[in-house]
Amino acid sequence: MTYKNYRPQREKEIRDKIWDGMVDLLASITEESKRNADQTAPEHPQVQTGTMRRAITLDLKKKGDSYEGKVGIMKGKEGGDEALEYAEDIEFGTQYHPPYPFLYPAVKSHEGKIKDFFK
Repeated sequence: MTYKNYRPQREKEIRDKIWDGMVDLLASITEESKRNADQTAPEHPQVQTGTMRRAITLDLKKKGDSYEGKVGIMKGKEGGDEALEYAEDIEFGTQYHPPYPFLYPAVKSHEGKIKDFFK
């Protein structure tokens, strides 16, 4: 009698499901971060060129069974080099102005989804 092993197929299905969920979640965080960076309220710094907003990117890497996803402004990606000069000052503030976070609130608003995803 011969038995068929479905383990490799099922493991691939699980990895693919994790990948799809991770991509959806991080894409949503990226879009919300961009909206946050685009605020025009009087207490928020005005968008002048949009470089920082455009530089907020999603970087995904899939290596075999390993997955990596990052949201933020990354050196060498879509204006990231220029935006890195001031994005940190906007997110965390300086001695001259308070913080105007755009990344943290996006992650915080997805906290429940993140916890549910990794349960």
